[in-house]
Amino acid sequence: MIARSLRAVLDSSAELAHTTTHVRRLMALQRTFAAVAPDYLTSASRVANYYSGRIIIHADNGAVAAKLRHLVPRLYSEFVKNCAEVTEVRIRVQAPSHSGTRKSATRRILADGTRASLSELAESLPDEAALRRAIRKLLERN
Repeated sequence: MIARSLRAVLDSSAELAHTTTHVRRLMALQRTFAAVAPDYLTSASRVANYYSGRIIIHADNGAVAAKLRHLVPRLYSEFVKNCAEVTEVRIRVQAPSHSGTRKSATRRILADGTRASLSELAESLPDEAALRRAIRKLLERN
């Protein structure tokens, strides 16, 4: 049979044995990471590598990295319990690549009730208030 699954090819190749083992370990670490960290953090971060007992987690930005650093003790204990010999968990900021293309900002349209509430709020504020100017600017752009 010519068509074989990728897993069968990887399992049958002695040359790829080390890579296959490494990939499986990373997958297991990612599953543990996803089970421990909240969804809003796992959607903006990922297990990037494992070597010499060090687990490297890449965060999309500094805010996500800061929150993940608070979870390091818990992550460490779960990684040790479930997956691997771990000596260190490192969090690094590494923005995801977007293949050289930049997403355009999604413009959201305010609902009529929201527009009316914001207009009413702006009118209740003094003319010189920065918040009033900001609300008006938001309403003009929307």
